[in-house]
Order: sequence, then structure tokens, then C-alpha cells
Amino acid sequence: MLISASLTQKFKVVNYQLKLGLVSKFKDFKFWNKLRENYVAAANLCKTVDDSIADIILLSFGNNLFIILVQLFNSLKPHNDTTFGRIYFMYSFVFLICRTTAVLLYASSIHETSRDAATMLMSTPPDVYNIAIERFLYKIQIDPPALTGKRFFKVTKPLILNIAGAIVTYELVLIQFQVVSY
Repeated sequence: MLISASLTQKFKVVNYQLKLGLVSKFKDFKFWNKLRENYVAAANLCKTVDDSIADIILLSFGNNLFIILVQLFNSLKPHNDTTFGRIYFMYSFVFLICRTTAVLLYASSIHETSRDAATMLMSTPPDVYNIAIERFLYKIQIDPPALTGKRFFKVTKPLILNIAGAIVTYELVLIQFQVVSY
């Protein structure tokens, strides 16, 4: 989450500079070129960090998914637990869901913040628009930065729904194959 927050901040700085350039209506080609270079530098930093921690991301998401499935599966079995045991189970399960969601939201904020620049560039006044802005917009749309799990998946907001859907699907399969022994 800390790495994601720091990378998101890099893109927020670029977006702030972009907003200032649009409000001031800078027509200088060098300004827009420098801004694009700042964005590319932030995107390259994101790619470098992703290459370094992609294994950890994949392992973390796989582990979280597995633990959620095990917790859900164990909750379906009849238990003679105490009240304290049920409270502990609910707390640990809610904590796991909140932690996984927080990691997803922080990591997906990189992708969301980097795409904000495209939205701002689309509203560039025609008298300010130039080839440097066009290149900048092209760079954002073609290769938006995001953290990945070894390039198997990009961590974006729709991934939250995909993971939730996968959990429900796997849980239904586990329920179907569960051997009920009383």
C-alpha cells in the first residue's frame, strides 16, 4: 500500500502540473514536451517498481484469495464453537476482506490517477492544442501504467469485482463437491 501511495503521488504531481498548464493556457511546445517527459518518467518508475515487486503482488493476491476461500469454506461447516470463537472468526474474516480491498484500492489508484491526465488533456482548448499534447495523450492511452502480478493481471478497480466473482464461483464449486458427513 505504501509503494502504491508513493507511485500515485508521482502521477498526482504530473496531473497538478497539467492542470496548471491547462488553466494558464500555455501554448509553449517545450512546456508540454517536458510535461510528457515527466509523465513518461513516472510511468517508467512504475514499470521498474512493478518488475521488482511483481512476484510479491502475485503471491499476495493468491494468498489472500486462498485464505478467503478457506475461511468461507470453513464457515459453512457445522461447528460447536464458543461465542468467543465465532467473534474471532468474524473479526479475522472482516479484517482479511478489508485488508484485501485496501490493497486493491491503493494499487488500483496508480492506474486511475495516471488515466486522469487523459481526461484533462481531452478538454484542452483548440488554441492550446499542439503535437506535444497529442503525443502525450497517445502515450497515456496506449500504455497506461499499473501494477501487475507477473503480467497475469493488471491491478485496476474492475479487478475487485473479478476477484469477488471468482470467490463466489470457487465457493459454489467447493459447496457442490463438499461431502456432508454427519
